[in-house]
Amino acid sequence: MRKLDGCKGLIAVVRDITLRKEAEEQLKKANDLLQHMLSLDRLTGIPNRRSFDERLAREWERAKRHKASFAVMMVDIDAFKRFNDTYGHQCGDDCLRKVALSLKQTAEQYGGTAARYGGEEFAVILPHTSPSEAAAAAEAIRANVERLAIPHGSSLAACVVTVSVGAAVAVPQPNESAETVLSLADQALYRAKQNGRNRMEIACPARG
Repeated sequence: MRKLDGCKGLIAVVRDITLRKEAEEQLKKANDLLQHMLSLDRLTGIPNRRSFDERLAREWERAKRHKASFAVMMVDIDAFKRFNDTYGHQCGDDCLRKVALSLKQTAEQYGGTAARYGGEEFAVILPHTSPSEAAAAAEAIRANVERLAIPHGSSLAACVVTVSVGAAVAVPQPNESAETVLSLADQALYRAKQNGRNRMEIACPARG
């Protein structure tokens, strides 16, 4: 807006920014959608490893601030290579999708989230979770996958697809990182496999 030279009056320039605002909004929506897609596993549609790592870091810091316990679980499909060799990779992919959906639904029932960690391995985070609650959730995860009744004639654990679950519960300490609870869950998963598979094991860090 400016005055006219030698005349009474003003010139006002008005720009319609509606189109620009709409373009900015569309760009934001497109970026949000892209970020969402990048956070999901393409095959199963649940969060991927990258998304899990980010969530784990956030939950660790939140639990540290509030001195609260939370649980992490590592879940592995038993004898999945044998399943692929017996039924083919297409059936293997279908199996992964069904197991992923079961894990997602069970994790959400317990207030947590599930992610595909890699291959036939999955991970679950349960905030504000005690050891007894974690044990119940881990057993529910195991039982619900078994109830899918996906035939697996090559498994030594059962005649259907099953999972082994390793759970760990921790209250974050100042000198620890999220890798602490992740390592404990991995060790518990190893014990579950060593002790016959189609079972869950739980670990809690010893405190001095």
